[in-house]
Amino acid sequence: MPVQDAQEYVVVGKKQETPTITTLSLTLLNGHVPSFKAGQYIMVYFPDSKVQRGKEYSISSAPIEDTFTITVRAVGEYSNRLCAMNCGATFMGSLPRGSFYREHNDTDLILLAAGIGVTPFRSIIFDVAARTSSQKLHLFYSNTTSQENLFMRDFDRLAKRNKNFRIQSYITRESLTTPVALVRRINPENILRTVHNSVRSEFLISGATSFVREQRIGLENAGFLHERIYTEVCS
Repeated sequence: MPVQDAQEYVVVGKKQETPTITTLSLTLLNGHVPSFKAGQYIMVYFPDSKVQRGKEYSISSAPIEDTFTITVRAVGEYSNRLCAMNCGATFMGSLPRGSFYREHNDTDLILLAAGIGVTPFRSIIFDVAARTSSQKLHLFYSNTTSQENLFMRDFDRLAKRNKNFRIQSYITRESLTTPVALVRRINPENILRTVHNSVRSEFLISGATSFVREQRIGLENAGFLHERIYTEVCS
């Protein structure tokens, strides 16, 4: 196996989120769920693939939940093979790894996501909401169309019962502004309106390389501290 911690995972549930995005519920071969921190990922391996190093997939479930899930967009060999799997199928993957999560418990979390990049934020948001009643969470979420918005029912339900969680959705390729989505790109001015104390805030950015780079540069140019900005690239 490519790494010493390689495990065999079993698909025990499958949910079609959008026409191209699937959530797989997993257990280890022994039926157990591995322990993990919100924001981590697993590295998936297909030994018969030419891509020998494997591919990373963020965990979308929170540690407090009963399920262990990854959410996958069907683009490329690995992702298409995962999305085609049904219950009972198995594949090789690492134990959870990575350090894309909050560093402090007393800061506001400002989360910027594009497309499938929202996957680790679902885990982080529900983890934080369960652990503390005071930490503020604000998610800025961009997609090309409203059909591609992920986890919106989960987020809406949480926002109704947790006054410290807010979400603003952005759509870049539809022409109609709705009460729940703005037709434009995320920009630093949007963030400035919600952040009252940048020293007490942490910024997590997740999405395609171009989105992550653009948002990080924008935040730093707006005066936000670079040491409080954490990024993860999701394809």
